[in-house]
Amino acid sequence: MTFNRYVPLRSRSIAISEFNDRQTEINEHYWSFVVMTENARYLARQEKESNAEISTETIFQASGPDISRVPKTVGEWLTANEALGNWLRLSALASAVTFHEAYMSRICRSALMSDPLCRFGATGALDGTSLLKRGVEIDYEADQKLLTRDTWSKREANFRRLFSATDTSKMFPVSKLEKMRELRNQFAHGFGRSLDVPEPSNLQHRASGKISHSKLLDYLGVLSVSASAIDRHLMPNFIGSFEILHMFHCWKATNASNHSAREFKKYLIANGFPEANVPYCEELIAYYDNA
Repeated sequence: MTFNRYVPLRSRSIAISEFNDRQTEINEHYWSFVVMTENARYLARQEKESNAEISTETIFQASGPDISRVPKTVGEWLTANEALGNWLRLSALASAVTFHEAYMSRICRSALMSDPLCRFGATGALDGTSLLKRGVEIDYEADQKLLTRDTWSKREANFRRLFSATDTSKMFPVSKLEKMRELRNQFAHGFGRSLDVPEPSNLQHRASGKISHSKLLDYLGVLSVSASAIDRHLMPNFIGSFEILHMFHCWKATNASNHSAREFKKYLIANGFPEANVPYCEELIAYYDNA
């Protein structure tokens, strides 16, 4: 492995590694609930067939000071459990959408730091490493908001403009991303219910938004594919090895006594880059010093 400014040491960005970790976390939490609740629901349905009024306390051998808070009968528990499942699926989706937007913010910043003039249509005109060494970063927040605010059709158009993207169909499946955005906003701001303010005498019950198990899995998959496609566009075309150069910049600042390639190699390996070797690090350091 030899150092190349625009060939990343690892094909995936650090940003997407974090995103994938958060996706794994959501899956682990959600599936732990699915396994537990399906077992309890099976038991409850079996008991309900013989006695619809049997108490939840009896079936689950529930006890303690809060037993009065538990739905009284198995039928009531099954209804409440179904609503809980929907609420948890909405929670999982809200978290996943938020993590996807966090990924967008982070990868956008990395790309703009690496190729600061791409935002002005001058891709490759200035290597961000030279600004990094001098402690200069062109403000990225306005551009970042263009990719994480408003409708997904507008975000897609902004991404195309900023990063010279043409085929963005996998990066931005707009209709599904927009539906997820609407569900997330309803849930985050209104616990899944409509945010419209009713008239004083309106007696209509405002139902919660709903998402099925299969739809949640579909949406989680869409977010993963989207992030991966964005990563495949930005890493070779705008970021390259900038993440590693940035790591060296920060490592150097906190390790004033020894900036050797051998020591930096150890640091990279300890932080998830087992491909690193001494020649690669020597070339990277030389590039940084001359930037």
